[in-house]
Parts: sequence; structure tokens; C-alpha cells
Amino acid sequence: IKAEKLRAKGADQIAAEGKYPRELIEYLQSKPIEAVIGPSKRIYLVDGHHLALAAMQAGLPFLCVAILK
Repeated sequence: IKAEKLRAKGADQIAAEGKYPRELIEYLQSKPIEAVIGPSKRIYLVDGHHLALAAMQAGLPFLCVAILK
């Protein structure tokens, strides 16, 4: 599930699909990973790298990311 899908559907609709609890989805939406676009259009995490690593190790296929300017 991509961040766009999270925003478009909302936590309740994704939770209704049964794969992820609504509380987890709402928590991730409230704590977006902060990132910047760097050289060669690469994304660099500025804050939230511990949450990103934990989510990756837990096998979550999505996170919410806020691109800073």
C-alpha cells in the first residue's frame, strides 16, 4: 500500500480490508517519515529512520513520508 493509497482511502477503509489494524494505520499517518529530495532525485530520510527500519523489519509494505522543501 503506497502513501497515496493511504490518503485516498483513509484508515477506516484500509482497516476494513483486514490486513492491518486501523490503529496502526492511523499511527503511521500521524508520524510521517521526513525526507528531502537530494542530488539525482534520490530521497534522503531526515527524521524517522528508526521507525522506517522497524517497519521494514516487520514487513510493512508502506509508510507515510513527508517531503520537506
